[in-house]
Amino acid sequence: CFCGRVMWCRYCMAVMPKHEESALKSTSKDLQGTALRKWKTNLHDSLMCVSEDEEVARELLPEVLVPTLNDHRSYLRLIHFSDRMQTGAARRERAGLKFVYQLFPVDRHPAKDGGKDKTDEEKLRVGEILLRIGLRYIDKVATYSVSSGAKERIRKVLQMQAETEFKKTRSQREAELREKKIETKKAALENMSPAARAKYEEKMLKKQRKEALPVKAMKMK
Repeated sequence: CFCGRVMWCRYCMAVMPKHEESALKSTSKDLQGTALRKWKTNLHDSLMCVSEDEEVARELLPEVLVPTLNDHRSYLRLIHFSDRMQTGAARRERAGLKFVYQLFPVDRHPAKDGGKDKTDEEKLRVGEILLRIGLRYIDKVATYSVSSGAKERIRKVLQMQAETEFKKTRSQREAELREKKIETKKAALENMSPAARAKYEEKMLKKQRKEALPVKAMKMK
């Protein structure tokens, strides 16, 4: 695994194995939410590419690179570019890029060549190829510029995600407050004397009956 930091406009893109999606999202906040979409690519069926906009996925995952990633997919755990990557013990959000590879996975030769697992030396040579890909990406990402159209589309999907998260957080907070209020009332009732409790229950019963009366019936009284 190695990381780097660059500055760019707002976007996030990641290439990962499909079976690792849940685990990787759980540790990377910027990979969560509704803004990211899976885009159709020529990656192997076991791999996936996500981003807020198709343009980013198309520009940062060139067709010339796809065959190499497909051939060495057993080594790949994550290629990740983001303007809001959480880093350090404080988990501060910064622009950065991350590459995570598995050094010695099961990597068999084609059946026509015997189908045996590659030697550690052969796997290290693959690691060198993947390392060079990461180093070249540093320059590519640092100079990459999102088009004005993609910027606007990304801005909109991020705004929609923020609004959705705000509503969800507000609903959770309101539910917690309601639960806390119920618990407080329960505790207060438990501490009341039998007479006080009976008086309180009678008061609440009258209140419920009054609230249940039709508006016209209330006006006639």
